[in-house]
Amino acid sequence: MGGVLLYKRRIYISKECPFKGFIMQFIHNSPTISHARYERTLRRAKNNFFFVGMKTNIKNYMMQCDIYQREKVENTRPSGLL
Repeated sequence: MGGVLLYKRRIYISKECPFKGFIMQFIHNSPTISHARYERTLRRAKNNFFFVGMKTNIKNYMMQCDIYQREKVENTRPSGLL
């Protein structure tokens, strides 16, 4: 397929690929799902791409995303009365 390496019908991205950061940015910052939570971003990445350490790389990328950090919702119970 035009010089593209596929793994289980997904595009394989090598460790040295200079576009890995761009790909994660495109998936996470997409206008249609702007700065989605981790599970949704990982699912979108797994649908089209494969690279070693995908979960860790995506999690690290999201921890550096300023917009995601400001808008993420904590899944903890509200504290009691003070």
